[in-house]
Amino acid sequence: MLRVGSDAVKMNDRLTVAKIMFSVDAVLGILSIGGAALYCAALSSRNVWTTFAAIFVPFAVLCALFCYWDYKGLRSEKTVLKFVFWSYVVGNFFVFPVGTIIAGASIWLWRDLRKQDIRVRSA
Repeated sequence: MLRVGSDAVKMNDRLTVAKIMFSVDAVLGILSIGGAALYCAALSSRNVWTTFAAIFVPFAVLCALFCYWDYKGLRSEKTVLKFVFWSYVVGNFFVFPVGTIIAGASIWLWRDLRKQDIRVRSA
């Protein structure tokens, strides 16, 4: 028999897993962007660090925002956030080498949190 309290603890555990997963994905994405930006800057310019910053900063911010929107889309009823979440899952599955694990964990979290029909409050 499940109690309401244990369901809340289970949901909090799943949300903690989601926060960690999306945070790790954001860090890995930003590191990948950093490597690509440094490579492009080294090949294309004499002033490597200025070019690196000009490439790295906007794409790193976009990566971090995208991961945040993905986290919000995990439990949101808004169509735009649902689209962002599922595009994140598909993109991780086909593009990012470790992404298959991340996509699988995202689907597992989505299915598990849908079963509980408890809305996530703003973080």
